[in-house]
Amino acid sequence: MYKKMQTLPKYVIGTLIVAIMIAIGLYILFRMLFPPNLEIIQATPVLKIIAASTSTPTIETSITQTISTGTSAQNGFQIGAYVQVTGTGTEGLRFRSSPSKSSATLFIAMEDEVFKIQNGPQSADNYTWWYLSAPYDQARSGWVVVDYLSIISTPQP
Repeated sequence: MYKKMQTLPKYVIGTLIVAIMIAIGLYILFRMLFPPNLEIIQATPVLKIIAASTSTPTIETSITQTISTGTSAQNGFQIGAYVQVTGTGTEGLRFRSSPSKSSATLFIAMEDEVFKIQNGPQSADNYTWWYLSAPYDQARSGWVVVDYLSIISTPQP
């Protein structure tokens, strides 16, 4: 009733076992080289603006007076005087279109830049403001808070 099944030759079975082992080995090698759960890291681009260097002369002087808000004429602040940006670190000093913290920023002067007082003082927002311009470029002008200025002697060319 039952027919005797014909068995496969031993070399066919051996060949199948070897082929299966090679396939498993190749699969393991492939997964080692190319893991299936690679996390794709997406970097967020960051734009950093670095101010271009200017040819602003820095003045070495032994007569530097750091002032605070107060009666400006007593501290040497007057129209025609030269001042240097101080105490801003790497932040710089904002030059504004009018003497107010809410007015538009025209540009940012870097630490140690030299300017000439053209107008002022004006009081606004609990600060004393002076209108300055760069001796080398009249377009670099605007209102600034006196807290970040130091009086210097007349700069030499």
